[in-house]
Amino acid sequence: MPPEPTPSEPEHPPPESAGPRPLLGDASSVDPGPHAMRPPSDDPAEPLHRAALGDEDAFSRLYDQTAPRLFALIRRVVRDVAMSEEVLQEVYVEVWRQATRFDARRGSAHGWLCTIAHRRAVDTVRSSEAARRRDSEDGLLTLEQSRWSTCRRRGS
Repeated sequence: MPPEPTPSEPEHPPPESAGPRPLLGDASSVDPGPHAMRPPSDDPAEPLHRAALGDEDAFSRLYDQTAPRLFALIRRVVRDVAMSEEVLQEVYVEVWRQATRFDARRGSAHGWLCTIAHRRAVDTVRSSEAARRRDSEDGLLTLEQSRWSTCRRRGS
């Protein structure tokens, strides 16, 4: 009969190729995900600050660095590609005009940009839905007026 394992020895040790298992609180065992800290070269704060001073090259770098992620965010809200492209353009016009209002003490540059993009996208969807409702109501009103005038002509 084999000896019973002692509490410090696992009954079935992990395979040799598995390597050491990370501890539960070990940061190396956690997938950083999309919101992880980015290296300084990927931080949009520096080009945003320079854009606030009127540096067009910095603004161009900011656009190149952040546009794909902001477009994806806008696209998820708006859904239409062409409209999403228009919203993205409006976002960067607003960023250029409002760059001096960014305050790193209140949040990250990435968060500030995403907030602007999300708000603009939601506003676009709401405006589009309101216009559709108005058009639909106007169409029904026109249809009812047309039926009414047709009925009056037949009745006269």
